[in-house]
Amino acid sequence: MSGDKPGSSIGLTADYQFAHRWYVGTGLLLSRKNYAAAPPNFHVPANYDNLPNIDFVKGSFSMLEVPLNLRYDFSVAGNTLFFVSAGLSSYLLTSESCNYYYQWYNQPKTKNMHYDNRPDYLFSALDLSMGVEMGINNSMSVLVAPYVKVPVRNIGFGQVELSSVGINFIFEFTPVLSRSR
Repeated sequence: MSGDKPGSSIGLTADYQFAHRWYVGTGLLLSRKNYAAAPPNFHVPANYDNLPNIDFVKGSFSMLEVPLNLRYDFSVAGNTLFFVSAGLSSYLLTSESCNYYYQWYNQPKTKNMHYDNRPDYLFSALDLSMGVEMGINNSMSVLVAPYVKVPVRNIGFGQVELSSVGINFIFEFTPVLSRSR
């Protein structure tokens, strides 16, 4: 289930062209991901009895995200090209915050919990994207790329199956004297 407000990411990435039309890329993104989960989708550890029977959870993760993606440019027309990319993202959680919604003697209640220094989740999401790159000049271009991140493993205190969709808006600088598209 998704949260009721969008998350965000900002950071730097680097791509390396290793063959004609093929790139490998990685980077470091500062991300905030929001989620909502029903009890069947939020799995509190068995030995943890500090929570009542919850109706649902709304939470957020603050994290460093490290993507590792492979990109292929499949169509070139002037200063515009189209591409597809796929890869994996690792999540390095810095904090997690949850609001637990439950009933206590037929009265709605909310309990807020904050979890710091959660473990790291290597290769937790499958990244799939496609988009368009429009060249501004020989060194600069703008990319627009819708994406989906499909969970490979559950993350956080409640072992949430975190998926996300969005659109990346990228300003790209290529520090080379000449560039072939």
